[in-house]
Amino acid sequence: MKGKGWAWSITLILSYISIVVGIVSLVGGNILSIIPIIISGVIIWYLYKQEIKRFFGKLADAKI
Repeated sequence: MKGKGWAWSITLILSYISIVVGIVSLVGGNILSIIPIIISGVIIWYLYKQEIKRFFGKLADAKI
C-alpha cells in the first residue's frame, strides 16, 4: 500500500485488456463474460477518482 504510480498504470492497462477480452467473449456467445466487464469497469472508474489518482501520484498537485 505504498501508492506506486506504476501499479496504477498496470492495473488500468490490465482492466482495459480485460474489458476487450470480455467483449470479444461476449460477441462469441459467452453471456457470463459480462461479469468481468462490469468488474473491470468499476475498477477503472475507481482508479480515475481524484483522491485515488492523488494517492498514486497521478495528479499534477500530488504531494506524496
